[in-house]
Amino acid sequence: MHLAYSVGSLLHYNDFSTINLYVTLFWLLGNAFVIVCSHNEKRVVIKYLTLKGLSAAEISGELNSVLADNAPSDATIYRRIAAFQRGRKLTEDEHRSGPPVDVCTDENVRHVNDMITTDRRLTVRYVAAYLKLSYGTTHLVITNALGFNKVCARWVP
Repeated sequence: MHLAYSVGSLLHYNDFSTINLYVTLFWLLGNAFVIVCSHNEKRVVIKYLTLKGLSAAEISGELNSVLADNAPSDATIYRRIAAFQRGRKLTEDEHRSGPPVDVCTDENVRHVNDMITTDRRLTVRYVAAYLKLSYGTTHLVITNALGFNKVCARWVP
């Protein structure tokens, strides 16, 4: 029987004794559970194991044995370890300057929908150029947000 749970419900990020207890539980019961971790929770475990003195290969092996397909890549693990060894304290993502990029707005979806329903033979490149959006964003809006597929050179719902 597999149980799925979030490590965040167990870990208190500033209490390393709690982390030690739950990481030990994590390793002992790892094969019996399907572990679902956010990126931040994985960073907490990497930070803990780095502070505990495990090598990069040992940390990678532990995460791969417990998380299997959900484990971060070796390169990501090594990069996180290096950051913590350089003195990084936080496990959360750093603040990025500027507003978040969100071009898949309701207004853009409406404009794309109006263009496609007017002429179903339009190409993604034409719609992208006309609305000054990227090709990828336009394709995402057409296929995911609007649910259109290209059939015989026409967009169909």
